[in-house]
Amino acid sequence: MRHKVQSYRQGRPPMSPVMIPPTFLIAAVGNREKVRVALYLRVSSEEQVKGWSLGNQERDLRAYSKRKDWVVVSVYKDAGLTGMDTNREEYRRMIAAMANWDVALASKGDRFHRNTDNSREFMRQARAAGKQVWTIAEGRIDAPEKGEVEYVALQPMASHEISTVLTTQMMPAAEAMTISDRVLPGKWVGKKAGRPQGRMPLGFTWNKPDGVFVMTLWATEFDRAVNALGITEAIRRNPIPSGRRQEKLLSQRAAFRLLANIRAFNEGTLIPNRRRTDVPGFFSKFEKKWPAERRALERRKLQEAESLSEQVTCACGKVLADVSRMKAHLLSSIRHREWVEKARGRD
Repeated sequence: MRHKVQSYRQGRPPMSPVMIPPTFLIAAVGNREKVRVALYLRVSSEEQVKGWSLGNQERDLRAYSKRKDWVVVSVYKDAGLTGMDTNREEYRRMIAAMANWDVALASKGDRFHRNTDNSREFMRQARAAGKQVWTIAEGRIDAPEKGEVEYVALQPMASHEISTVLTTQMMPAAEAMTISDRVLPGKWVGKKAGRPQGRMPLGFTWNKPDGVFVMTLWATEFDRAVNALGITEAIRRNPIPSGRRQEKLLSQRAAFRLLANIRAFNEGTLIPNRRRTDVPGFFSKFEKKWPAERRALERRKLQEAESLSEQVTCACGKVLADVSRMKAHLLSSIRHREWVEKARGRD
């Protein structure tokens, strides 16, 4: 019997071990019994419910199950409910009926959960019962152990020990996207009102009542030291006063950035959100939020990078678009011939 008992977190009672003879399970796989699959569908808003999302999900899930030669034994649909909690009637029915299916299948991982802790608990329950969790987009997401035979029951685990693609990559990304959706409108309003968003310029704070940047005492002392003693001595005498790098010295790059901020402040050009655009999402780190302008910019950057990667430089210093132009350059370039003659003269 293969089993291991570990307790839940937060003083919850230990779960009962799942003890299934491995030989029996391996034999079942060898006989290729039909895999029973439970389909889980979820949409989070009434707008989606009125559209085609649920029907579309079910169609895709049934087609995927057919390709896998799985038998659909149940379908669970949660309409207009968030994935941030487990207060979903159909989801709870699916968990309660876990003995009746072998695989839980959804379109994407965020259909099951949008909360990392809840996702880990779901994985723990599935692994403890010897079940698998699949999605069309990501495949199997309950992280089988190396060398594990298909459908061999896994030992029970505490929920915080579950480490899967869903909980370590997909869920944090989904949570970051959710936070971004919640925070972005407020940041956009702040930008349009002229309030700085994100990091303050090095050496400055924001005076909210007056709506202006204020130079810190540290930046003032640094500027004086540069004028009197030079930048190297100014860096040595003025370590960073606070924050994660407190008491550490500025790098030269940061020192020049501080001086640039001071110069802009004195000239009246240190303004909030200098890179602000009138297009929401232009500077977002999430590609799916980029507007058409940002996508066009990224395409141009990629094309420029590809073009530069193909360039070659002749010994005479001439930069050619690609290696195919080297022969013509060697035969007909006046610059190359002059370089060759100079090189022979030096010899």
